[in-house]
Amino acid sequence: MILSDYSLPQFTGLEALKIKKEHAPGIPLIIVTGSMNEEVAVTCMKAGADDYVLKEQLHRLPKVVAAALEKKRLEKVEIETREALKQAAREWINTFDAVGNPIALLNPEGLVLRCNKAVSDLLSKPFREIIGRPLTSLLGSQSREETAFRIKNSLSRETRLFSFNNRWWSVHIDPILDDSRRLTGFVYIMTDITERHQAEEELARERSKLKKILDLMPDGAVIINSRHEIEYVNPVIEHDFGPPQGRRCYEYLQGLNAPCPWCRNDRVFAGETIRWEWKSQLTGKIYDLFDTPLTNSNGLLSKLEFFHDITALKQTEEALSQSRKRYRSLFEQAPVGIGVAYPDGRIIDANRYLINLLGYSLEELRGMKASQTYEDPLARQAILQQLQQEGRVSDQEVRLKRKDGNILSVLLSMDSIDWESGNVILTSIKDVTEQKNLRSQFQHAQKLEAVGRLAGGIAHDFNNLLSVINGYSELGLDKLEEDHPLRADLQEVRRAGGRAAGLTRQLLAFSRKQALSLEVLNLNEIVGNVEKMLRRLIGEDVELITDLAEDLGPVKGDIGQIEQVLMNLAVNARDAMPGGGKLAIGTRNLSLDQDLALHHPGLAPGLYVLLTVSDTGTGMDRETQGQIFEPFFTTKGQGRGTGLGLSTVYGIVKQIGGDIQVYSEPDLGTTFKIYLPRAGEAGNDRPKIECSGIPSKGNETILVVEDDKALRSLTRHFLESAGYRVLTAADGEQGRRMVEQLREPIHLLLTDVVMPKMNGLELADQLRGLFPELKVLFMSGYADTTIIKPDRIGPGFRFISKPFERVSLFQMVRNLLDQT
Repeated sequence: MILSDYSLPQFTGLEALKIKKEHAPGIPLIIVTGSMNEEVAVTCMKAGADDYVLKEQLHRLPKVVAAALEKKRLEKVEIETREALKQAAREWINTFDAVGNPIALLNPEGLVLRCNKAVSDLLSKPFREIIGRPLTSLLGSQSREETAFRIKNSLSRETRLFSFNNRWWSVHIDPILDDSRRLTGFVYIMTDITERHQAEEELARERSKLKKILDLMPDGAVIINSRHEIEYVNPVIEHDFGPPQGRRCYEYLQGLNAPCPWCRNDRVFAGETIRWEWKSQLTGKIYDLFDTPLTNSNGLLSKLEFFHDITALKQTEEALSQSRKRYRSLFEQAPVGIGVAYPDGRIIDANRYLINLLGYSLEELRGMKASQTYEDPLARQAILQQLQQEGRVSDQEVRLKRKDGNILSVLLSMDSIDWESGNVILTSIKDVTEQKNLRSQFQHAQKLEAVGRLAGGIAHDFNNLLSVINGYSELGLDKLEEDHPLRADLQEVRRAGGRAAGLTRQLLAFSRKQALSLEVLNLNEIVGNVEKMLRRLIGEDVELITDLAEDLGPVKGDIGQIEQVLMNLAVNARDAMPGGGKLAIGTRNLSLDQDLALHHPGLAPGLYVLLTVSDTGTGMDRETQGQIFEPFFTTKGQGRGTGLGLSTVYGIVKQIGGDIQVYSEPDLGTTFKIYLPRAGEAGNDRPKIECSGIPSKGNETILVVEDDKALRSLTRHFLESAGYRVLTAADGEQGRRMVEQLREPIHLLLTDVVMPKMNGLELADQLRGLFPELKVLFMSGYADTTIIKPDRIGPGFRFISKPFERVSLFQMVRNLLDQT
């Protein structure tokens, strides 16, 4: 491509066109100028310019350049096409003359329009003596009038035989038709068949010999002509079908009155040899038929048909087929994966179970090696070595890799067997991934259970210490003036004790030893009550979506703890979506059958309510998911979390008989599913105590039974300061003996639950036998399930959690003593 200004110093666009025309005529040239009138533009275009562009319209330049290049390309293609057509014409003429068979193009009257060199050589005449004359008359085979008549009345191929120059020729005459199927001429192609004709004559001489041979054949043989007439049957056919008696083939062999709809005679008479299978309705036998053309004694084609009786073979094949179908059915429906592979690992076959297990199609598997389905490709080689040494491999645990990249745990058995294609390796595979996952979940649950017991024990002892620390801090603060220099320090101790008490409550929740106030609740109401608080908690950049089932069944739980579960999960979701996202909370009813319950260790089949909390945050990998419910495990930075949030959620759910599962993938968000047992109609299972105001003092007798000496002393100090007469015992047995020796009754038993020798429950039962009106106040750092049952927390019974404040103790004692 050349771009030239029209007017340059000492040079013009016309001069550029002249140079281009002399030295590079095929290169496009476009004139670019500031101004150009019509006359100059015409001059430039005549001189060979492809186009011109005014400088004030340079935006047209890309389109003009593209058009010029396309124009040159098309000119080049046109030149090349014309040259190709000329070359094709030359090649066709050369090819036409090079064909060894005589070929002529005739007009509708049979006059020669063109012929090749082979025709000239055959007639020993130059082309000028052949063109324009009837070819058949030159050959002496037919008159011109007969040829013209036959051609005009036939629009299909005609084949003839004739002799010329002591040679036999086969002629194919093909009509040439225009688009309206009108005859415009025809092609006359001659083929020298002298040798074949001689062979056919020899064949006729051999025909009698053939019949003698056919008579002796163990298979049936029939010769049929083009009119469906039977010319010959051998003894085998006559034995099966009887004598022909002049019947046509369809009458004799089929018992029909017209040619068979599937008749293949035309194909055979056209020279085709056919082999096919046929079952006779007359004899019930199945025959393997072999049809071949045969020239009869008159020089006309017949059909020689051999009948080989394969009835017994077909019965055997059918039995084998049924056997294979039964094998394939067992193979496909086997409850384990089955694969067949060569010893080098090339996969031959796989059943439906294995295909679904690995995620590949059968075609994909057949293009793979078995080692490619192993997580470790070398693992198969080790198993093959074991197979060679032991003769069989049974229930070998290996890890396979699915097409989608997921890893499967399987039990593999392997045998070496004889197959159709030789020795192969037969492998059966049982998927145990789910069992391993369930085993892992169970082991993880056992681990959390052990950690929970440890946490509960620590929290119990720690609660006693906190009770003492917080109690004496309260007493100390009561004795100090507001301006005392130690008062601020003691307040810090009291505040630290309060925070420690909160931490202890979280540990108790995880260990499922926290005292709960169980009620029959509706989760939808709880979600609705905390929804406003959750929206403030998660921030404006996180969208809260709720999907609550209208007919949701009730559950049994502690409303405060359920709210804590929602709050903890919402905080975690918010932290996982620093850039904003969606938090979805849903509820629905669920029925767990025996199979579904297997996926939830600890849950029995039955009716449940499902609480789902999902986020679109960063998600977690498998390793992280395995630790999130462990106390003090956190993925947050230092100082951003205690690691007790999810362990608290876990403990609360487990304590009320439920189960929690997490589903998460990195960058795909997290979903927590909480399964809670269905309960009866909503309503409180236990009475609540309304405690308000400062309780009045009393003078009743109270027995305090506590195995921790410091807490026992503090509790006595608290109660005596309120005017009560206080007796103390270090365990249940000591308390029982003390009461048995008293002459006056006691009014209230304040006892720890978990103690050596005799626990608080047993002590309360025995003392109530002595004093039926005895009021009982249980205290504990954690709650056994028996404490929260209605028969334990009913009239005359109450429970207070450690660590407790002095005022709370006073209120509980006074309210309980004032009950009638």
